[in-house]
Amino acid sequence: KDIGQPDEAVQCYRQAIQLKPDYADAHYNLGNVFKEQKQFDQAVACYRQAVKFRPEFEEALTNLSSALRTLGDTETALLYANRVFEKDPHSLQYAIQAHLALPVIPTNVEAIMEWRKRFIKGIATLSNLPPFSTTSLEHLSGTSFYLAYHNSSDRPIMEALRHFYRTRVPDLTFTAPHITDWRTPRSREQRIKMGFLSEFLRDHTIGKHYKGFIAHLDRNRFEVVVIHASKTKQDDFSRELDSLADKAIALPAKLKDQQQVVAAERLDALFYPDIGMSSATYFLAYARLAPVQATSWGHPDTSGLDTMDYYVAATSNEAEGAQDNYTERLVRLNRLPCFYYQTPVAATLQLTKAKLGLPESGTLYGCPQALFKIHPDFDAVLAEIAAGDPTGHLMLPEGTYPEWTTLLKARWEKTYPVLLERVVFMPRMSWEKFMAMMSHMDVLLDPLHFGSGNTFYDAMVQGTPVVTWPGTFGRGRNVAAAYQQMGVAGAPVAHSLEEYAPLALALGRDVSRRESLRKVLLDASTQHLFQDMRAVREFEIFLEGAVTAAGEGKLLPAGWICDSNSK
Repeated sequence: KDIGQPDEAVQCYRQAIQLKPDYADAHYNLGNVFKEQKQFDQAVACYRQAVKFRPEFEEALTNLSSALRTLGDTETALLYANRVFEKDPHSLQYAIQAHLALPVIPTNVEAIMEWRKRFIKGIATLSNLPPFSTTSLEHLSGTSFYLAYHNSSDRPIMEALRHFYRTRVPDLTFTAPHITDWRTPRSREQRIKMGFLSEFLRDHTIGKHYKGFIAHLDRNRFEVVVIHASKTKQDDFSRELDSLADKAIALPAKLKDQQQVVAAERLDALFYPDIGMSSATYFLAYARLAPVQATSWGHPDTSGLDTMDYYVAATSNEAEGAQDNYTERLVRLNRLPCFYYQTPVAATLQLTKAKLGLPESGTLYGCPQALFKIHPDFDAVLAEIAAGDPTGHLMLPEGTYPEWTTLLKARWEKTYPVLLERVVFMPRMSWEKFMAMMSHMDVLLDPLHFGSGNTFYDAMVQGTPVVTWPGTFGRGRNVAAAYQQMGVAGAPVAHSLEEYAPLALALGRDVSRRESLRKVLLDASTQHLFQDMRAVREFEIFLEGAVTAAGEGKLLPAGWICDSNSK
């Protein structure tokens, strides 16, 4: 297992279990192999066996709780987490697992609100517990990811969570030594040293979003350092990113070592694309590692952190008063915060609908999004589309784990059973097959409250119209913002939630309108969406302004919007 041969490890553990069926450690270790391979259903079965033969096996109980939480069985996960916490109430890791939990697929809007109340109560409970024993921060996991999908402002919760960690985990607070006597690069006659730090600077949505920035920041003014989190999976894409940067670093496993390694770079600015998607980067972001620190829409929600100076958005995808939703100073570019995005490769596999398992007749309404994006409010929209087009088909992907699909179906059985008949769940597929499947979609549906990002760009390769309704928060307004940037007249943007389904149905029924719009979208995306050097130049203006302000001990002014005429 330790030298990266999981299949052989499985064989060895199974042989050990065959020799000694009640060997709890072997069951536990076999579960760990499956967990690392993301085969969580098999991991759960192994952990249950380990606990059966050793009922107070803390590590097995903890990992069982974690695996069940991943699969969406949150209530059962909490039962095991509380069992461990009661045995060792001084463990920070066990306390967090027992008190902070959110469902993957909530049963309804009321359940969302109830879980949020439980989460807030959990933070308060943790804050009032006696001091915790020393806990390795590498074993802590983030618990707030699913908050962003609830259609609520998360700032109060994220700030309360930050206050808890900041006061109870002293090792999170760290300031890089160079901050004390830092001077601006201009006064040093040097370039701005800029770091990009993420676990996902590889063949991943985040890597695709920020590859263009890493490649195209003006090297006469910027030195670019790519910083990979300790759990980054290296691939050909990550190696290409490394070659595009002036320097690339892979962080060590321990948080204190990570802080020292990044501090040693003496960065002027540090950009976290996606705070909230990875526990490692979330906890590292508690440190002050550069005079300017910023985040953006890789995970489109506030970090709640007092060390994060800026949240970078666009004028078009944040509503009036949006600053209230961010702990960070909200700054706006005039271009999309997806930045310089390479044009995705169009489908090279010419596969028929039959080959892809798609219905061969009727309009195909696609929503190729992770199932945790399907807010209960969206169920009513999907049901209205199903009722309005009896011969059409709603296409959703299967869950990352089969249990997620089961949970969503169970929700629909109680609310909109028509969706059980009319939704076709597509199996997970390779990138080539996915793009071939996308070429057959007639209309794409942007989920409510937390909309498309990467998927919209994929759709524009084919010009497939995406119906959207811009909600309250930036994370639900990206498609409408993209249409605005593209200058598309008559884009399928609903003006109210009630207009969403009728707009989708109108497009679904009108083939000529769809084809006409497809041509407009193809042309507009080529000119105004992909490989947008204006976005790169505006990000440079932001960085230079932020570094200059930091040299004066200030932030950019509230409401700052990029003046692209300043360069």
